[in-house]
Amino acid sequence: MPPETLHILCAGACQSLLNQIRPRLAAVPIQVEFGPVGRLSDLLRSGSAADVLLTSRRALGALVGEGYVDAASIQTVGRVPTSIAARAGAPGAALVAATQDPGRFADALLSIDHLYLPDTRRATAGIHMRQVFEALGVAEAVTR
Repeated sequence: MPPETLHILCAGACQSLLNQIRPRLAAVPIQVEFGPVGRLSDLLRSGSAADVLLTSRRALGALVGEGYVDAASIQTVGRVPTSIAARAGAPGAALVAATQDPGRFADALLSIDHLYLPDTRRATAGIHMRQVFEALGVAEAVTR
């Protein structure tokens, strides 16, 4: 009898970690769904098959409170830093240089034409950046 498929819901930030350990699980058929933290939580709530969930501590806490995750099973496997960088030769260098001064950073954010970031309502990094933007008073202007 073949082994049962292991169903994994995995946040995008954990994808490289999962890909590194996947060869060790070669004997087990694996089905993985990658996506933003909020979408994965919604999938679990809607009944999606999931044996393992790789996501943020905050999302796991909410899912424990709702009865979807066993609190005793939670293990920290890493941390995801949020960073900023400018494309080589692009005017974004001023934005990066301003990160140490909140006023300059807010002004620089308001002066750029395009800002690409993860979903500010469903992805952990996007939620973090929305909180930064709110603290700077520029959230409405930069996340529209």
